[in-house]
Amino acid sequence: MPSLCIPSGSRRAKRRHSTPPPAYQSIDGTEPETTTKKLRRLSHDFSTLTLRRREKLKDKKFKSREEPPPPGLDIPYLILMDIAPREAAPEYYRGEWLACLEFTTRDLPRLMAEGFFWDEGNVVPGNVVGDLRQYEQQFGFRHARVYKCQSRGKGPEWTGTMRVSARDLKVLTEFEIGMLSVDLVFRMEANCGSGNTRQKVYQYSVLEEEKNFNAWSEEVVLEGWWPWPRIGVAH
Repeated sequence: MPSLCIPSGSRRAKRRHSTPPPAYQSIDGTEPETTTKKLRRLSHDFSTLTLRRREKLKDKKFKSREEPPPPGLDIPYLILMDIAPREAAPEYYRGEWLACLEFTTRDLPRLMAEGFFWDEGNVVPGNVVGDLRQYEQQFGFRHARVYKCQSRGKGPEWTGTMRVSARDLKVLTEFEIGMLSVDLVFRMEANCGSGNTRQKVYQYSVLEEEKNFNAWSEEVVLEGWWPWPRIGVAH
C-alpha cells in the first residue's frame, strides 16, 4: 500500500518551530476553568433561563387558533343533541330508546339569544322507518324511525332530522315526541362551518360537566333546549 510522502525537512521544521503553549497565569488567585466546570456552568445558566421563560408563559394568555368567528356572520351551524330516558343513566346509549337530533341553521346567535324552542308541532308529517346506522347497531338497537323537523313562525329558521332508535319494535311504536324534555338531554353541541373548517361553539355533556362551555358567552343563561349553563324549560 503506498504511503504518503511528507518531506522530512518539513516535519523537522514543524517540530523545530513549534513551542509549548504558555502556562496559565492566575489572576487574583483564580483557577483556570476546566471543561467540566464550564459545561456545568452553561447547563445551570440554560436551566435558569428555561425556568424564567416558563414563569413568563404561565402568565401569558394565548389566543386559541380555533377561536370561532363572532356571531352575526352568514355561515352554517350544526346542532347535535342526544336524548335518552332518565333510567338509562349513566349508560345513556344502553336505554330502551335513543333520540339523536341534527339541526342546521344560520341563526345560531338568535337561537342562543332568544331561546331554542321546539316540540311535536315542528315535526313534518310523514316520518319513515330508517336504516340502522353503525352506532345504533353497536349499542344493540334494532329499529329506527326518522322524523323531519323545521322551524315555524317568525322565530329563527332551522331544519333537521330526529332519529329515534329502539331495541324492541313495541317501544318504537309507542314512542311519542312529547316524552322528550330538555332535562333528558345528556349530550349537545353546536358547530360552525363545515368539513375541516368546522369549529365547536357550544358543548354540553352530563358526564363531563367540567368541559361544558359556550364560546360566545358562558355566563348567559340560555332558554329552551339549551341544557347548560342551567336547565331550561322546553316549550
